[in-house]
Amino acid sequence: MKNTFSLIVIGLLISGWLGLQPASAAVSAPRAFLAEGGIDPFSLHLFWINPSDSNLDHINIYFSTLPLTNFSVVGIATGTQAQPNQRGEYMLSGLTDNRGTENYHYVYLTAVDMTGAESAPTVTLKRLTGVSPDLTSTDPVASLTTTTINSTSLRLNWDNPVQSDLYRIAIYRSTNPNVLLNDTNFVTRQVVLPSTAGTFTDTALLSNTTYYYRLVTEDVKENISEPAATFGTTLAAPVTPPVTPPVTPPVITPPTPTTPPVVIRPWAFDYRAEWISQSGTISADKTAHEVSGFAGSTIDLELTLKNIGKAWWYPTTPDSAHIIKLGTWMPQDNASTLKDNTWLASNRIVQINSTTGTGSNSTFKFKVAIPADAASGTVYKFYVRPVAEWVKWFGPTGIFWNIVVD
Repeated sequence: MKNTFSLIVIGLLISGWLGLQPASAAVSAPRAFLAEGGIDPFSLHLFWINPSDSNLDHINIYFSTLPLTNFSVVGIATGTQAQPNQRGEYMLSGLTDNRGTENYHYVYLTAVDMTGAESAPTVTLKRLTGVSPDLTSTDPVASLTTTTINSTSLRLNWDNPVQSDLYRIAIYRSTNPNVLLNDTNFVTRQVVLPSTAGTFTDTALLSNTTYYYRLVTEDVKENISEPAATFGTTLAAPVTPPVTPPVTPPVITPPTPTTPPVVIRPWAFDYRAEWISQSGTISADKTAHEVSGFAGSTIDLELTLKNIGKAWWYPTTPDSAHIIKLGTWMPQDNASTLKDNTWLASNRIVQINSTTGTGSNSTFKFKVAIPADAASGTVYKFYVRPVAEWVKWFGPTGIFWNIVVD
């Protein structure tokens, strides 16, 4: 993604003359816009970072098959995909397979506020379907230093990398020099801008104690950089005159049992998945996998995904978190009308049945139930997406079937 895609930057003067781009408004434009191949040769997967404006309402997706002309809105990203200062993504489907041609697809984004005012556009990207996914992370932070403030505070300072798709910084801390990137050591995340100075003040620390830090950068595709490391020592606590407490009988309390922390997903919880195959036949318009059945019947479905992240996929864990499941999508966690009584819940379909390491495939097998009152000819769009329970959704967002009622 870094300098691998060609960009068409449309100047505002030319845009205004042609009348092709929306007028600039108070709300800022999205940034770190990226487009790459989708789940098939007929789609593009879009990623971006939303502006920080609190009055952001939605994101408009503009599309054309002609350079700089005939753009129209082909999609709107709302809800969880349009939260200020957060990452958004959208699957643009039903496109022409233009691989091996010079018939490019052109796409750009704008932000729209709650009054309907539209931002300036992002850069316009020209793309062929089938573009390889970006697996390259941003550079680590540079010039990372630690300054002692007092007996309970340390301040970190650094320079953010220059890559335009930089999203945020994750900070981990430990009194052990080997700072594991896990929940126990996690401190905070900061959304940052490229080529800027970063700072963070860590408070409520122990006095006269050395703390070790690791910082990792994350891009719009959630690729994680190598960590940058530093350390610092808090000052000794001020000496106060001793106070002689009154003599009271000792209170004896039984010790509280403790459990060592569970580290389920090292490497900054790098959950990623690649679509391999799914059951069904390709629809006549080549935009979906289709299966059919009668009202009141059940249909067996299969979906095979490849683990392309550093974190392994587990069917069971000591704390019930991180279990890899298949959930309902579009919208996220919807209570599907196609729920079968074999599902885990109305929004959780099935969980992985065996441990799957990096580079290995796993197949989810499950059923959907067509409602008994479904009319013949009805088509249900059934979206799914993998989820590491209680941790994060990951993998392609555009996996779906057309369920056709016979």
